[in-house]
Amino acid sequence: MTRYLRIFATCIALALAGSCDDDSAPEPQIPEGKRPILLKVDYEALSSRVVQEVQPYDYWGINDQLRLGYMTDTRTSGVASCISLDNHTACFIVEADYAAQQLFAYFTSNSGVAYNRTMTFDIPTTQRKTSHDDYGDARRYMEFYTRPVSLTPDTEEVTAIACPTGSMLRLMIYDSRNPGVKEAIQHVDFESFFAEPIAGNLSCDLTTGEVTKLSTTGTRVSVVWDPISDADLLTVPGSKEQAQMIGMVVLPTDRVSGTFSVVTDQYTYTFPVTEAMRFDAGYERTIWLDLAEADWREVCYVGVLGDSISTFLGYISSEYGAYYPAGDVTEVSDTYWYKLIYEYMTNGELDINSSFAGTRVTTDPKYPGYDFVSRCCDFIHPDVVLIHGGTNDTNNSVPLGAYDYDLPVESLNPDEFRPAYIKLIRTMQERYEGVQLICIVGDRLGENYARSVVEIADHFGLPCVNFYGDGDNIPKYSGSHPTAEGFSYMARKIYEQTKEYLR
Repeated sequence: MTRYLRIFATCIALALAGSCDDDSAPEPQIPEGKRPILLKVDYEALSSRVVQEVQPYDYWGINDQLRLGYMTDTRTSGVASCISLDNHTACFIVEADYAAQQLFAYFTSNSGVAYNRTMTFDIPTTQRKTSHDDYGDARRYMEFYTRPVSLTPDTEEVTAIACPTGSMLRLMIYDSRNPGVKEAIQHVDFESFFAEPIAGNLSCDLTTGEVTKLSTTGTRVSVVWDPISDADLLTVPGSKEQAQMIGMVVLPTDRVSGTFSVVTDQYTYTFPVTEAMRFDAGYERTIWLDLAEADWREVCYVGVLGDSISTFLGYISSEYGAYYPAGDVTEVSDTYWYKLIYEYMTNGELDINSSFAGTRVTTDPKYPGYDFVSRCCDFIHPDVVLIHGGTNDTNNSVPLGAYDYDLPVESLNPDEFRPAYIKLIRTMQERYEGVQLICIVGDRLGENYARSVVEIADHFGLPCVNFYGDGDNIPKYSGSHPTAEGFSYMARKIYEQTKEYLR
């Protein structure tokens, strides 16, 4: 058995380079006092719970994400490699010392080797896709672990059962009524009618295998399409046979009912679901969505360009820093921009939120390439863009500069506030023909900065919502960052003063 294990470990190392025919290859270096153990993770046992319209989920695309550890009486440690042996079993080699008491394994997208007795799994509210890989991006959120397996000093081979933490939805989207119309899908949402969360955090106690729910992020899940190029745009086909497939991962639940929405570059399609569904951990449910059978409405896409006041984790690029959630702003629905789009507007949908905590309208050596002008072309096809910036320019006493309206765009100084703001407006108007820009003056801007934004907006004929001197109505959690009450006031005032531009 020991000789087999050594050959097997060598095969793993050479898996990408070629095959392993004999034991002449170099043996792996096993640290003194440790020995290899073969762990088989059995997926076949999952099939015992298959029900109608539910199929076993295929895990094989994420074997490189496996983390394996062994537990002693004082700490957790370990490393692993893996290959698939057949349709249901994967094998892993782990170095475990003789005192190891338990062995466990888990798939995860972000964590490294476990060094704690518990680990957390996250199924986010917003799941982003960047290409036509039908499941690859969604698999990042389909994590699983094994219940601990007891070891003895003589253990050479053990078998564990895979325990998934998520349930997979395979959404098949098409339009039987308009086969010749090609609409680009922006995002697909599922909103549950029940209080039981379908997205959030789980914690697994690796010593007992017990899973508990931690903080939850709500009853809504969105799969957002972030195309890298035009070639990655996902369009709606006209026949069921050519339906586009989108993977969505949710928390398992015994009973859930809700509404599916498909948001394209032209309309929002809503599919009310009245019958309760069951989402089983580790299984895949297929749902067909024909746009011809949905309620639909025109869409007004709203983009957001801001600093920390406009951020919320999971709703901005992963490259950008977020300030919120913080204080009593615990849900994205507490933010001013989300309230404006989804509570006040009738047909509002978020295009892209291009906000980054700490950034200025002007250039900043701390965040090179992330000033407002550099990010103002992040949007897809906005009808409206909210511009809320200048607080960090004020805090850093950025030079105001002149109102250089007549200079070419490329000649405007990005290091001075007024020229940079003018450059921002002109760049966006040239990039997005017909876009309606709305300028927002924060209550913590310095007086000269606030007046500058009002003057520039007036020059370009843009609506401007001015919160300067309005700070008493906007309670703060910290510094310039509003509380949920403050955001409610902001959303209401923005809508009241700009509703003619918002539909």
